[in-house]
Amino acid sequence: MIALLAAIGIMSAMDQEAALIRDTIQEKEIVQVGCREFIKGTFEGVPVVFTLSGVGKVSAATTAALLIAKFGVDEIVFTGVAGGGKGVEIGDVVIGHTYLQHDIDTRPFFPQFYVHSLSKQTLPADQKLIARMKAAADRFFANGIAFPSLGILNPQVREGVIVSGDQFVGAAHHEKIVDSTKDVLPNGFHAIEIEGAAVAQVCNELEVPFVVLRAISDKANHEAAVDFLTFMDQVASLYSHGILKEYFQAN
Repeated sequence: MIALLAAIGIMSAMDQEAALIRDTIQEKEIVQVGCREFIKGTFEGVPVVFTLSGVGKVSAATTAALLIAKFGVDEIVFTGVAGGGKGVEIGDVVIGHTYLQHDIDTRPFFPQFYVHSLSKQTLPADQKLIARMKAAADRFFANGIAFPSLGILNPQVREGVIVSGDQFVGAAHHEKIVDSTKDVLPNGFHAIEIEGAAVAQVCNELEVPFVVLRAISDKANHEAAVDFLTFMDQVASLYSHGILKEYFQAN
């Protein structure tokens, strides 16, 4: 058994998004908390606690809170896939600098998207972690990463806005979200998913730095390069492992 005093929490929603990370963690110790399994160990020599949150904002928030309260992590990295928003292509990576929960609406008593505990509509990530993750992703893609058979030839790394809600969003719903958020997000959003803004809320409330890394699996018009599960297995898991390897080596 190993003791981890200042670990980094690594989260993904689904196993396919981070299987390579899980499989390469060293000195593993498995801790069961309720229905969740947490893997303590080291990744690239850095103490980590890895876990799968499952899909959904409540699941992500619960898991993030457990990482902080029970395991004492001093930062959280969330990695996985997302749908694309403004200015991104399939195979790109978005690192979130701002987060919004597009399915919160307590009007007329409060503004739309208002997070009561923080008195904000949008939530920030940690600027230092964003810069570190951007540098790590740039180093990873500098190796010439491409998937020609999937139409991914020149993937880009972007910092941007991530919106989250408890739905898989179709094209028509996507356009409604674009329209409903335009006053708060005049420059639009760059990725849409389910968990990121919930992790942002927990980490902002508990004052723990965090960063979310998302591989874009489809675009706003739901044009997809490949089957979603295949994308996670062949692209997202490789991205997560390769970029986080660079991130942790620079830690």
